[in-house]
Amino acid sequence: AEVIELADRLLSILTYLHEQNPPVIHRDIKPSNILLTNRSGNSVGDVYLVDFGSVQTAASKDGGTITIVGSYGYMPLEQFGGQTTTASDLYSLGMTIIYLLTGTHPAELAQVNGQVKFAAEISKKFHRWVEKITQPHLEKRFNAAKSAQIALKSEDGSYGDFIHLKPANSQVELYRDQNTLEIKFLSIKDNLWIWVIGCILFPFTMMFSVDILWPILGVFAILVGPAIYFIALVYIGKLIRQYKLYTIRVVSITREPKSLRKGRCLKKNNNIKWDKLELLELDTLVYSPGYNFNKYIDREGKLNSGDIRIAPELYFYNYGKDLINETGGILSDDELRWLGQEISDFLNIELQIIYATPRLPEVSQSSCGGC
Repeated sequence: AEVIELADRLLSILTYLHEQNPPVIHRDIKPSNILLTNRSGNSVGDVYLVDFGSVQTAASKDGGTITIVGSYGYMPLEQFGGQTTTASDLYSLGMTIIYLLTGTHPAELAQVNGQVKFAAEISKKFHRWVEKITQPHLEKRFNAAKSAQIALKSEDGSYGDFIHLKPANSQVELYRDQNTLEIKFLSIKDNLWIWVIGCILFPFTMMFSVDILWPILGVFAILVGPAIYFIALVYIGKLIRQYKLYTIRVVSITREPKSLRKGRCLKKNNNIKWDKLELLELDTLVYSPGYNFNKYIDREGKLNSGDIRIAPELYFYNYGKDLINETGGILSDDELRWLGQEISDFLNIELQIIYATPRLPEVSQSSCGGC
């Protein structure tokens, strides 16, 4: 509890430093540069970060020479190359936490693929948090001190990163605990009955316009009738949203044992009806961005023309089926990529981005002038 409290206090300090303009990067966070005063009971007391002799601002790092500063065991790999970022301070903070938990200098601990391994009597949630803040790869680490602080305080064990990665205005809901990641999103495919209501309502509105409004309003009934129709549709849509009478699709992934479930439920009652459960070899996750084409040749060799949209996909390589859009969702490229990052992080597996290359029409030499 004291270590978590100390980490929270130091993250507040780093948030302040990193949000300066330009950001201030300490570059030498370690136990001897942290002072504690006024300790009482189980509280760490007042926390101070000292020794700013190695400070670098984001503006000054573009100078002519690179001076490598820091303390061995507490420095991330990118700092050795002079590419220090605000996330480098987070790595050093994480190594400091590992020292406090183990009593062993980080340089003396074993590593697997560059990741320091440690044993401590802490919760799985906190252990996963420490592992993320000490990721050797910069892109897998927390992207900001505020992100790390939110994740540290989260009750569901999530990393908290998705609040920064999640595209603006996305209606996708993501839930995560230590063993389960659940994705909920609106399924257009399962809500076609809303449009059916509109189709049924249209002829009745037109009949009302001709039989009732025409004798009274004459030609103005042509305008009033459609207006009534659209107002009715808006009201129906409002009722549907108010009482949550629309279908939500659910994709649930578990870590142990590794499995995948897909289901659906009414937003109103949230009782999920699961379609299937599949035990998978969840090795490599693939994200394929969407494309727009004017022409392309399909697998049957047929030339297709016009405005053609290739939908984005997110799938496990061995599974081969789209995780989201095949179930009736219409999520955007950005949403699928965000979900790919979350699933990859949750299962600790690789996310590969594959840009599909379209087949081009074969052109004979005679038709291209011997080119």
